[in-house]
Amino acid sequence: LKQICPESMRWLRRTRVWLCLIGALVWTFFFQFFLMPQMTEDGLPRGRLSAVSLTWGQYGLWLLWDLVASLGPRNVVSLAKGIFPQFANTTFYFSPTSSPGVQGLVALTIDDGICRGDQAKSMLPEVLTLLRTFSAKATFFLSSHYVHGNDVQRLLFEGHEPANHMPEDREYSSFSAKSFETALAETDDLLRPFLKASAPRWFRAPQGRLTKEMAQVLQARNMS
Repeated sequence: LKQICPESMRWLRRTRVWLCLIGALVWTFFFQFFLMPQMTEDGLPRGRLSAVSLTWGQYGLWLLWDLVASLGPRNVVSLAKGIFPQFANTTFYFSPTSSPGVQGLVALTIDDGICRGDQAKSMLPEVLTLLRTFSAKATFFLSSHYVHGNDVQRLLFEGHEPANHMPEDREYSSFSAKSFETALAETDDLLRPFLKASAPRWFRAPQGRLTKEMAQVLQARNMS
């Protein structure tokens, strides 16, 4: 039994890895050819690249990028946890060896702020109290449609940092560059009065979906 069980466990791990990878590839092709919107939010046809010859390496990179773009990084992380459960509780980090400045530091970020429902249901006071108790500071990635009253002022008073998370927590990858920039500017206009001119302007894509067109708009607006 001691000899059979390790072999059985290895077989189960290999089977789980292959099933997860096959499922991910099937989803990628299904999304690309059946679920990917053929029209942008503006009602314009989605641009398609002309056919080109790819090497196997380039084809593999295309599949990997398409998988991440269609699933979203959050789901990719869940997939990775399914394949490698032994790493399920680890945290993504920058190595102090390659980035000495991060030694002993933790960057705490909070998304989708502040409260997408009734302001009376907001847990901002409780969150601020918790952070204050441990002398912790955080970057709040705010969606402008979820910000109420003096929410941003309260964050700044407590020493926290506001950042751009678009007007709503939804996908913007189907937006044209112009429509994306309009939505981006809406939240940017809300935050600008509270940010110093020299302060970094952070952005986090809702649902982790960032396209090349979105990245170009961010670069043009000097946002990271």
